[in-house]
Amino acid sequence: MNFYSKISIQFDCYVAEGGYSLQSSLIKANKKESYFDNSYSLIQKIKKQKPRSKPFTIEALDEFIYLSQFLREDVFNDLLLRFYNKWGPLIKLGENYKITKKLFQLVEDSEFAKQNMEFPPYNFGSDLFSKKYQEIEWHYDDSGELHPSFKPKTLFNAIYLAWGLNQKSKQIKKICKYFKFFGMRKNCMQHFVITRDNKEFCSRDCSNAFRQKPNWQEKVQKDIAIRLKQTKIKFNRVNQSN
Repeated sequence: MNFYSKISIQFDCYVAEGGYSLQSSLIKANKKESYFDNSYSLIQKIKKQKPRSKPFTIEALDEFIYLSQFLREDVFNDLLLRFYNKWGPLIKLGENYKITKKLFQLVEDSEFAKQNMEFPPYNFGSDLFSKKYQEIEWHYDDSGELHPSFKPKTLFNAIYLAWGLNQKSKQIKKICKYFKFFGMRKNCMQHFVITRDNKEFCSRDCSNAFRQKPNWQEKVQKDIAIRLKQTKIKFNRVNQSN
């Protein structure tokens, strides 16, 4: 018997107002500055500052998914710090590139599995009913309605739960191609609901503005190369697991 019920996620993010930085290890230095090619770990800029709490929202999931698009690009470092400064650590202070990379790969692999009608991998807190990662309790919402509520232990657990629960509750959205390559512009919606598979822009204005950029073809070619590389990495990862 299938039941369809409202399910909520109750989680508070803890964010240091002084911000965060990525500290390089004094033991093992690396000439490259890419986050995933060195031994950086996450620290608070003001070590003794007590983080403030803020409620987790679906915006954290959206920004995590957006950030994952730049996983293997040079700008990832700055975007990751911006995410930390807004939402706090994914797991805890001190998390390093190995941990962070696995978290992004888990969501990437889960999305890949969903697209191919396979089951997402079960690790890094993806077991919805394990008390190690989160608890489930009854909760009354503002309207007095009783429904199950998940209480994750970390921000990433909340994000991954939101990803899984959100798959059936949201309209599928796509990032505007202009915003993806060139950032904000006036009247750009950034994301739009997919009405046809080949739609790439949120509006005709963004489409026209995109093609007026002198380097748009170079940007597209670079993006294609990155996607091909990602596909090869996924293929190799599947072969290694088998």
